[in-house]
Amino acid sequence: MNKSLETKLQKIKKQIYKPKDFIIADAKDGDMAMGIITPGPKRDSKGKILKSYKKLDDYKQAMISMSKSNLVDIMLMSASTGEELIKKKNIY
Repeated sequence: MNKSLETKLQKIKKQIYKPKDFIIADAKDGDMAMGIITPGPKRDSKGKILKSYKKLDDYKQAMISMSKSNLVDIMLMSASTGEELIKKKNIY
């Protein structure tokens, strides 16, 4: 199976690309710099921001969901998080 990034890069190299071949990246490497606040604030059912933060597992679950959605070609993440998700076979 050809990954979307590989396909898009081949089209760009061959100069046969179209606007849909634009490379989409998602930066999920905030855990390298922002610590506990990286996953963002918790919200109530109406969307109001609460005074606590989501857990790192919530952040990792968002990475898994985005990866499986096929909406992005590249996901930036810390090496330790990437290694953990790959070991658990949650992302590919």
